[in-house]
Amino acid sequence: MSQDITCADCSTVFTFSAEDAKKFEEKGYENLPVRCEACRRARNTRIRRRREGHNLKRGKEVKSNYNKPLPPP
Repeated sequence: MSQDITCADCSTVFTFSAEDAKKFEEKGYENLPVRCEACRRARNTRIRRRREGHNLKRGKEVKSNYNKPLPPP
């Protein structure tokens, strides 16, 4: 069950596959995506940078969760 969805940011049409739907369901998302993968990444990067810049202005140390090792299973 694949769906063609138009991205809200760049207006390109992307396919939301059954595999994607399963991943969304596992993460607990209830709504269909409105942005393509490239626009989602760009948006998340903008938000993260804005948040880190805000913390730098307030004199806080910026910590990233992306460089931490994963906990053992």
